[in-house]
Amino acid sequence: MLVILVILMAGEGWGAPAVESNSLKQLCEDDAKELFKKETGKMKLDKRELTYSSHYNLSLKNCFMMIKISTDLTIPEPPPTENLSYDFYDVTASSKIGSFLLQLDRKSKVEIVLYCHVSKQECHSLAEWKNLVKSFMEE
Repeated sequence: MLVILVILMAGEGWGAPAVESNSLKQLCEDDAKELFKKETGKMKLDKRELTYSSHYNLSLKNCFMMIKISTDLTIPEPPPTENLSYDFYDVTASSKIGSFLLQLDRKSKVEIVLYCHVSKQECHSLAEWKNLVKSFMEE
């Protein structure tokens, strides 16, 4: 009799939050993929690598996406500088909420942060950038 009661209770929505969470994560991934295509569709890929990651933040009830753009290091004659760029999006609102651009002089190995901000917060290094977006992209 106890087994039947446990089965009935389990079937009445105890697993619903997990199912809802997975559904929201999948919708986030789908929407982020579409926004990624929209934002990067016109970019030339000759010397660049484009990747993205998305995350549905349950506590903020929002979908976020990070696009990474980097210089392709496999070209025969590397340019004197290498660029690393991140764009951070609120997928739900289809709006960019942060940007980061780092330029590396390959000869001197000097890194120069050209811009770094998330919402209205400025940052001055890749470590600061990662710390600012962490609260959105992780739980």
